[in-house]
Amino acid sequence: MKENKYISILFFSGIVSWSAWIVVIFKIVPRDNLVFALLAFFVSLFVALISTFSILGMYLRSWFFSQESKNSFFGVSFRQGILLSFLVVFSLMLELMNLLNWFTGAVFIALIMVIEFYFVLKTKDS
Repeated sequence: MKENKYISILFFSGIVSWSAWIVVIFKIVPRDNLVFALLAFFVSLFVALISTFSILGMYLRSWFFSQESKNSFFGVSFRQGILLSFLVVFSLMLELMNLLNWFTGAVFIALIMVIEFYFVLKTKDS
């Protein structure tokens, strides 16, 4: 996929998902249907953060590593965007349940780092 097409798809999905997240915040009443409200909030936030983190990661990589091929940045930035989004959304879920403290946060960050190290080592082997 071409670089501009990838960025356009991520940008459009980011605009749609951030708009959906704003609609969820201002238009959905949690008292009416709490499960739907929470699900809509977390899913729209997750997709919005994936697109935002992926675009930011790709631009930061192309800025810091300008000599390398930009096609290699897409997969890595998308994967790290998913991991960072999962970190933010899951931390919010833990905070909602009053389970987030320094230990659970550190364990979750360590788990995300182990997953990222696995993918880095897997790509270096192949």
